[in-house]
Amino acid sequence: MIMNNNSTTKELPLTGLVRRAQFKGVIPLSDTTIWKMVKQGRFPQPLKVSPSLRLWNAPALHEWMRVGPDAWLAAHPIEGGEPG
Repeated sequence: MIMNNNSTTKELPLTGLVRRAQFKGVIPLSDTTIWKMVKQGRFPQPLKVSPSLRLWNAPALHEWMRVGPDAWLAAHPIEGGEPG
């Protein structure tokens, strides 16, 4: 599914990769909170496509929304413990 970057939809595709802007309306957390949770392992890790572009796996975001941050961490532990 191709989504317009200027889309105002609050729907998250079921498959594919999405930019942060595409799920801001669905997961109303600040960018700072998202990155803090990524570092803690409590939010899905994005794919680094380029130095300035990160994309998230849409199915992982759906799973995270279903189970929440603590269950996400339990199901997807960070290798070697929490990052420093």
